[in-house]
Order: sequence, then structure tokens, then C-alpha cells
Amino acid sequence: MIKRYMTRPAYVDVLKYVEADRDSVFGFTDGKAEFIIPVNTKQLTLYVHTDLGPKKCNANDHIVKNQDGKLTVLTSAQLEDMFLKVKSHAGEK
Repeated sequence: MIKRYMTRPAYVDVLKYVEADRDSVFGFTDGKAEFIIPVNTKQLTLYVHTDLGPKKCNANDHIVKNQDGKLTVLTSAQLEDMFLKVKSHAGEK
């Protein structure tokens, strides 16, 4: 017999990466991010350490942290497709 299940609603925290605010990236990711200068571009680039390995994070991409502290990087379009925005919580400015 086939049964249908649904995942429980889970909240995630999201930080929009803005190049001028690098300090907030390190605090939000608990140090699981680093800036690297690739040889081919010679430009400072942010990489976030995810379960699938380092993920490049461009300006205006979103760093998503789930309830287990796992990180991922999404574009604005991907974020809107996967999640619904909820009312602000105490930690939001």
C-alpha cells in the first residue's frame, strides 16, 4: 500500500551576502566560510562550506542555515522557489 507523507515545516535562517558586510558572514556561518583568491580570476571570492563541499557565493546570493546548522547557498530565485518568507523574529533587524 502506498501512503503519502509530508515533511514537517522547518524554519531556516537566511543571510543575504553583501560584499561590504563580510564580518556578518563569518558570524552567521560559525566560521564555515572563507575568502579565496582563485588564480584564474585574481578576485577575492567567498566560499561557504556545505555538506556537498565548498560552494561559491556571489554578491546578493543567500546563505541558508537550517535548524541543524547545515549551510547552503541559493540565488534569490532559488530561495523564493524553495521557501516562504515568514514574519520577522527577534534576531532580525
